[in-house]
Amino acid sequence: MNNKNIYLIMLVISIIITGMTIAVSVNGTAGTKESLFNSPFVVFLFAAYVAIQVVCIFNIKGKLTMYRIGFYVLHCGLVIMLVGMFVYYIKGDKIVNVPVPVDGSTYSRIQRTAEETDSKASDSNFVDLDFALGFSDFKVEKYDDGSDKFYDAKMILVKRGVEEPEYKSLRVNYPIRINGWKIYLMNYENSGTGQIVDIMLKKNPGEYVTLSGIWMTIIGGFIMCLLRKRGAE
Repeated sequence: MNNKNIYLIMLVISIIITGMTIAVSVNGTAGTKESLFNSPFVVFLFAAYVAIQVVCIFNIKGKLTMYRIGFYVLHCGLVIMLVGMFVYYIKGDKIVNVPVPVDGSTYSRIQRTAEETDSKASDSNFVDLDFALGFSDFKVEKYDDGSDKFYDAKMILVKRGVEEPEYKSLRVNYPIRINGWKIYLMNYENSGTGQIVDIMLKKNPGEYVTLSGIWMTIIGGFIMCLLRKRGAE
């Protein structure tokens, strides 16, 4: 297979993956049972893309130049990034729209929403954490028109084997990491019994692998595009 055919296949697969990613973003199906990324076809597609990147790495031969180094870094970064994504698809988890009352109680068993499960009566609806969490306080600041300006939740974390709980401030866009999970503050509501905080829990064991691959891709692209002309040999 010559270089032209390899690049053509890469282009086609890239267009397909990009289109599917856009579809997932628009439909909001990422992390749910109906997500396109849960399909075996998509796993095969990503595997094929990784294989093509590896072929590209070993297919380019000749004198070692800055451009070629950038090429290797970029394509190795793509492979590492996709491997990190595979790890998330296989080992990762995400639990969305988890309501937790602000009453000082802590919980180590979290129930998934109906959209995330196939059966409401199944034990798979629940995730048992190796820590307990809860909320002891919640504060909201308002603009003059009554809309939310800022809200802050005081989270209680109880780690296994540790008697004294930890208290941390959980804010929007500033997740808390604990035992492989990232906890996000999503929303809140006022019920008849008090305030309720909505959180999301996400486990991504391939996160740092993916980030490493992204940085390698950026650096490799920088070397190829800005430090040397494409035709340099």
